[in-house]
Amino acid sequence: MNISSPIKSQKLRLWLSFVAGVLANMLLGPSDIFYVYANEVQVIFNINKKQGLSDSIQIIISQKIVAKNFSSAYRGIIMAIMGESISIGMLLFSVVYYIIPLKNHRFQQLMIFLFFFSVFVYIFCFLFLREVHLETDYTNILPDDTHDPILMSEEVHPTDVILKKTFLQIVKDPNYQLLAWLSTLAFATGSVLKNNLTVLSQVSGLSNFDSKMVIYGPVFSSIGGIVIGLLSDKLRQSLTRLPFLLLSCLLQTLCSFINMFFVQNLAFIVLSVVLTGLSLGSLYVLVSSIVSEMFHIDNYNRNYGIIKGGHAVATLLLQYIFGAFYDDNVSDSKLFCRGLHCTETGYTMNTIVSLIPVLLCVILLKRNALKLTN
Repeated sequence: MNISSPIKSQKLRLWLSFVAGVLANMLLGPSDIFYVYANEVQVIFNINKKQGLSDSIQIIISQKIVAKNFSSAYRGIIMAIMGESISIGMLLFSVVYYIIPLKNHRFQQLMIFLFFFSVFVYIFCFLFLREVHLETDYTNILPDDTHDPILMSEEVHPTDVILKKTFLQIVKDPNYQLLAWLSTLAFATGSVLKNNLTVLSQVSGLSNFDSKMVIYGPVFSSIGGIVIGLLSDKLRQSLTRLPFLLLSCLLQTLCSFINMFFVQNLAFIVLSVVLTGLSLGSLYVLVSSIVSEMFHIDNYNRNYGIIKGGHAVATLLLQYIFGAFYDDNVSDSKLFCRGLHCTETGYTMNTIVSLIPVLLCVILLKRNALKLTN
């Protein structure tokens, strides 16, 4: 009997599962570009009403399955590729949209293409998106607070053990509370930055740059996610991923501050696009990686799902407040507002809120340092 055959078969199933996860996330790309291509308000409402929840579930489940199949040594880059597959999907469907010859029927043709692509992806995921390895090498970046006599034995090092926790245990865990709150607020402030990039160009009188911002944003997000994923994988044992998380939060604060006062020409708008993309791309990679490593990947769906739920609520609240501040500066005779005063108050709010994740991340870093010292 050839022993290498089962090994090759397992590797094939492993990579097929990886491809299925990437395709599943690519399929989420159209949900972001529907805002651009769907002209009827009713169409936009019906699409987003049904798609938002399924998108979140699809991301979390596919991330867990694919990440669990690979060694935790590659967790960062795996999460980066999975997360940035959405950006690849956005670019793919944008290209398809613009190469359709009949301009009056572009949206309908895009829907037909999306239908057949979705059928293919769903069948492919049904066949291949599954856990391949029965055992996963878990690695913690913070020692657990539980003082189990078995774990205190000389044969088991506490930093190599991650305990599964119930819902009540996880919500009472101070490390999870810190990570959840800082991630929720960082995601929300980052979403405000991303959602209002075109508003920023409008108030500066540079609306002709809008289409380029829609394309370049996902590109810089992908660069940030992949680079930080690789670096954090390489340095996670000596440095951990938390300093990278702090850097991402600081970039968001810097971007909000720049948007308050300095975005008056194309150079600063480009800088805002770059900082927004890099910070958000790295943030998604780091939070998903840290959650899976710190609190056991078997509980990833629940633990990361709580954070994503908080992200949705916080983003809705911050975006509503930002929009209210903007609307207060729009005169009755005009549709849009011109000048930095239109968004100054909104970005001031976003800057202040973005300082909270920075503070919480510093506290989490100090807890990490103290535990490792003890």
